[in-house]
This record gives sequence, C-alpha cells and structure tokens, in this order.
Amino acid sequence: MDTIISHIIPQQNFEKVGEQIGAILTVELEAQKTNQGFLDDVKVFQERMDPPNTEEELIVNVLYNGTNNADDSQSRTAGTATYYVDVYSTGKASNSTPGDLASNRRCNKFLGMIRYILSFTGYKTLGFLPGFIAGVSLDNIQKMAPETIDASYTTMGRITVSVRMTEGQELETGSVISEILTSVKLELTEQGYQYKQVIL
Repeated sequence: MDTIISHIIPQQNFEKVGEQIGAILTVELEAQKTNQGFLDDVKVFQERMDPPNTEEELIVNVLYNGTNNADDSQSRTAGTATYYVDVYSTGKASNSTPGDLASNRRCNKFLGMIRYILSFTGYKTLGFLPGFIAGVSLDNIQKMAPETIDASYTTMGRITVSVRMTEGQELETGSVISEILTSVKLELTEQGYQYKQVIL
C-alpha cells in the first residue's frame, strides 16, 4: 500500500503540554529553593519509569495518561488530556526525626508547592498563547503509605492534572472529476442565473 500523507506529522499538542508542565515545575521549584533556602535537590523528569533509588531523596515525574475526546471533526479533535505529576520522597531516620515522618513531610511540602504552581492564575494557559488550550484543572491529590527500603522510607504522592485542548490535522485535498453548468432564465427575459455543480 502506498502512503497518502506526504508531509511531516507535527508534534502533537498533548506532547507539548506534558513538556511544558515539566518545564514550569523545574523553573518554579528551583526559584522556591532559592527563595525558601531548602536544601532538597529538585529533579523533574518526563515519563520516567525507573523507580527512585535510595540515593535520590526527591523526584518529581510528569506522566501523560491519555486523552478523552469529546468532539471530533475532519480538521480537529477536542478533548481532555490527563497528566500525572508524581512526587517521590525518601527519608532516613535521624536522632530527632523518624524516617517515615521526614519522607512524608517532604512529599507533602512538594505536593503543596506543585498544587500552588499549577493552580496559579498566571499559568491558567500553562504559558501558551490564549486559544491553544481551553483550561487547566487539578482533579485530585493522592498519597500512598511509605515503604521501607534499606532503612529508608519512600513516600509517593500523585497530582492528577486535566488539560482541555484540541488537536488538529490537515484536510485532504480532493480532486474535481467534472463540473456541470446549468443556466436558468427568469421567465421570458434574457436575465437569469448560472449554477455550477461539482461532481467529485
């Protein structure tokens, strides 16, 4: 079978939005590290599948989960894309703080900051020009109980982000097979109309 798409298929909007969420969190969390003076090393990943190791105290991972399409036409598809922003926090016990408490506190802190960033009115279009996306909403925040791994406690929290957007595609240019011209006169005059019917 021969190909019928001769142009390069562009990067899809759901890909751009996922990358933009990661870029926003990287910039804003680094700024908060400077403003607040916390020592946590902020690492933001895209679509990471490997679990955190015991040397990584904090991981933020942005994952695309899928899109529910609500409106389709030949030139565009409108729907809601869902993204997961996962926070992994590892805590080790110290003389003053149990490991599970340290892990939970760090996870909660970063879940809260991420929630604030993505809900901030300045990011209602995620930095895109108006019209690129129709809106951003944070559906829920979930926590999982800490797991003990080699005397370290790893806590995972997840923020579910929904983004309403459209995807577009070029229309196929049809070929004209033939045309039919029909003349219509107004009663007994020489005036009238000519109609052109295109047959594909």
